Amino acid sequence: MTHTTGRPSLTSHDPDTDQRDRNEMPGGYAATGIPVYLLIDRDLCAVCVHSEPEGGNIGA
Repeated sequence: MTHTTGRPSLTSHDPDTDQRDRNEMPGGYAATGIPVYLLIDRDLCAVCVHSEPEGGNIGA
């Protein structure tokens, strides 16, 4: 079994925090080699898993 280290994030109703969680954080985590970024989107009632960082970018 492989264990990965990642970080969950819950979207915020604050526009600045929401922007950061959706647009800046996935790339920031990818750039440092963190393999998974989990975004829990309260507005859409959805979960988005960003994974497999490559070249400072992370897929969704």
